[in-house]
Amino acid sequence: MRKLGGVLALLLILCSTTGAFYTQKLLNQSLFSEASSYVVEPGASVKKIASQISPPGHFLNQIIVELYGRWVTRIDTIKAGEFRIKNGANTKSFFATLIIGKVIEHTVTIPEGWVFQEMLDKLSSLDRLNHPADDYQKNILTENLGVEAGKSLEGLFFPDTYFYTDGMNGTEILYQAYLNMQIQLAEAWASRASALSSELQIKTPYEALILASIIEKETGIAGERRKISGVFHNRLRIGMMLQTDPTVIYGLGDEFNGNLRRVDLETDTPYNTYTRYGLPAGPIALPGRLSLDAAVNPEATSALYFVADGYGGHNFSDTLEQHNQAVADYLRILRASH
Repeated sequence: MRKLGGVLALLLILCSTTGAFYTQKLLNQSLFSEASSYVVEPGASVKKIASQISPPGHFLNQIIVELYGRWVTRIDTIKAGEFRIKNGANTKSFFATLIIGKVIEHTVTIPEGWVFQEMLDKLSSLDRLNHPADDYQKNILTENLGVEAGKSLEGLFFPDTYFYTDGMNGTEILYQAYLNMQIQLAEAWASRASALSSELQIKTPYEALILASIIEKETGIAGERRKISGVFHNRLRIGMMLQTDPTVIYGLGDEFNGNLRRVDLETDTPYNTYTRYGLPAGPIALPGRLSLDAAVNPEATSALYFVADGYGGHNFSDTLEQHNQAVADYLRILRASH
């Protein structure tokens, strides 16, 4: 009875002329002196929210804010999430923002050429994401994504900028990236030049993904990708080893210390294209769309070799003699720069 009497007394106050004036003044009062964000936790009550945003002072402040919040949310529910609150926002505009429900979207960019573990490490470092125990274990991801058992997850995620909201599970971004790669790879495979299809040395989309990952690691220059692809297709066509350093480095894993040695080139792994013919066992990085397109649309070239030119690009050669000269030129430029 005492509680009911208090509520009735409060309603009488709010309905009075003075009370109405005070109520409107409070509801129009600025609560935020600068633009900020506000997080509504799942299941948060209007009472809890009111206690957090009410201006300090008499307990009546919080009661009025709470009653207003209950009134405006009697039909529309408040969505959990992080909201952007404008500078000078008052009680009315604050609850309007929550009701509209447009939560803040953050972005994370996965660069082309990263390996899968780098992607996992990046997602794990984002504190606004949830990271449930075991969610990033590769065997669990393989099962949840429907990837063939025993198949590497490398290369199966498309490097791009992804959006996420506060409290989202990190694996949701992985699923987005996985589906995105399936779409991008399918589109690239469908776009392969019909005139060259019979001459392509890759017979499946997965082989295209492997080759694209190598191209991605070999050059960051868009205009070179198709020519480098042409060199690799030429080598595959005549049964020549690909002999590409990035595959060796990937196969070494944590044993690679940044300095590729002759012994490394001679150490056999499923990814060493100096000791094995054909494509490596799987992708070695996350390739972007330009590399996917280049893998299935190689430039028609007679080149069998390429080496860095010392200026960020590559020199291409048809013969070993020309290639050796290009290597000597590169080493001379390298020595001069030091």
